[in-house]
Amino acid sequence: MPELPEVETARCLIADQALHRLIVDKDADRLYRALKAAVDSATAKGGVHTGDVIAARHPGGTCPRCGAEMRHGTVGGRSTWWCSREQVRGG
Repeated sequence: MPELPEVETARCLIADQALHRLIVDKDADRLYRALKAAVDSATAKGGVHTGDVIAARHPGGTCPRCGAEMRHGTVGGRSTWWCSREQVRGG
């Protein structure tokens, strides 16, 4: 006996939701591990104010990880520096 279209649609939606949940969980785990590594590193060095980027925060400074030029700007009314290669605006 053929299935009703609603049943097939429901199965597709459930499969889609399960796949989405798997991808979100994987990304959440990656984000958690990256944040934990950053916090652990900063804590071990005495705080973020003593991190590797501090010495590179000047015109002509280069990223301590990849050597790219450091960029300067204002975000939320505060001055900040970032790597021009590793921290690009997503599309």
